[in-house]
Amino acid sequence: MNLTDSALSDILNALLSPEAVSPLVSFSASNNNLVKIPLQMSKFTSLSNVHFNNNHITTLPIGSFNFLNVGSVTLGLHKNHISSIALGALYFNPYPTVISINLSENRLGQIYPHTFDFLSMSTSIDLDLRGNRLMTVPSSAFYFSAYRIHLDIRDNSISNISQYAFYFGPSVVDIYIYLDDNNINKIPPATFSFTSSAVSIEIGLSNNQMAEIPSSAFKFASYSYSINLDFGYNKIETITAPKTFNFIPPSENFNLGLNGNKMTTLSSSVFEPLLNRMQQQSTTFYRIDITESNFNFSFK
Repeated sequence: MNLTDSALSDILNALLSPEAVSPLVSFSASNNNLVKIPLQMSKFTSLSNVHFNNNHITTLPIGSFNFLNVGSVTLGLHKNHISSIALGALYFNPYPTVISINLSENRLGQIYPHTFDFLSMSTSIDLDLRGNRLMTVPSSAFYFSAYRIHLDIRDNSISNISQYAFYFGPSVVDIYIYLDDNNINKIPPATFSFTSSAVSIEIGLSNNQMAEIPSSAFKFASYSYSINLDFGYNKIETITAPKTFNFIPPSENFNLGLNGNKMTTLSSSVFEPLLNRMQQQSTTFYRIDITESNFNFSFK
C-alpha cells in the first residue's frame, strides 16, 4: 500500500466508530508514505504490537506512544528517516513488563541523556539501534534495571563512549550488549559495571579501533554463569600484562574472542591466572579464539 497520513487518518477514524466494537491489539502501517505517528493512535489502548517500519517518519515527539500500556509491547520503527527522539517520546504508563523496540536503520545522529529512562522499569528490554549514524554514547544514555537487557548498537559510527553512559541495576540477570562495527578506540573505566551475579553476560566489541584490551572498563560481580566477550578484528598487537584478564570472574561457560587482530606477541602468563580460576570453578566450557593472528601460539 501507499497510504499517506491523511488516508491513514480516515481509516483510523472508521476503526474508532461505534460499529467497530472489537479492540485492536495489533496494528501495522508498514511500507507506506507516512511522515508522522497519527494522533488517533492514542485512542487505541489495547494495542500490544505496533509497526510503522519502512515509512518516512522523521521524528518522535513527546508522548508518541503513551497509549501502549499493556503487559507486553512490540514497537517496529525501523527503516524510517527518524533523526531525533524527544525526551518523553518513549513514555509508557503503566510500564510494559516486556518491551521490544526496533529503531534500526534510521538517521539518528545522537541520543540525548535519559531518552530511554522510561524503559527502565520493564522486566525485559530489547532495544535495537543498529545501522544509525550515532557518533557518541553520552552519559546516562542507557539506565536500565530490568532483569533481561538486549541492547544492539552495532553498525553506527561511534567513536566516543562517555563516562557513565551505561547503568545496570542490581536486579539484572541477563545482559546482551553489542557495540560491534563502530569506531571505538577506548572505553572509560567501569563502563560495564555489574553489581549483581548475572546469569549471562555477552558484550560484543568486535570490528572497532581498539589497540588494547580495555580491562578497566569492566567490573563484574564475583560470579556469572556465562560470559562471552568479543574483541575480534580490532587493532590489538600485543597482550603482555599478566593481569589483563583479571576482571573476568569464574563462570560455568566462558568465551573470549581475540581473532582477527594484529597480534605478534602474546605471553602465556596472560592467560594463566584466568585459566586457573576457571579450573578451580570447574568451568564446563571455555574457549579463547586467537585465530587469524600473526603468530603461532600454544598454551603450556
